[in-house]
Amino acid sequence: MAEGHPYTHAHTVPLDLAPLAGQARAAGYPPAFCIELAGANTAREALDLLLANRADDLIRTIALGVLGQSSRIIGNSMTVRLFLFDYEGSLLLDLEGP
Repeated sequence: MAEGHPYTHAHTVPLDLAPLAGQARAAGYPPAFCIELAGANTAREALDLLLANRADDLIRTIALGVLGQSSRIIGNSMTVRLFLFDYEGSLLLDLEGP
């Protein structure tokens, strides 16, 4: 969704982690991590890599992109609140914005 896709089901939009790997590279993460991130097979695998490498800044950047895209979809007509959970149900981020 952070890349501008309103629908994120795998049948609609294939997973493309190259932009995320590019963000990781630009943020100074090691090349091996960026390559591993780009090659992740699932969003879950990518999140696990981000968490294992303590890439909280990248997780936040993605979440802010989702928040912005959500606001664009609804035409900035209301405040959007984003809750991001890990796969065990723990809250990672709680963001709000126009």
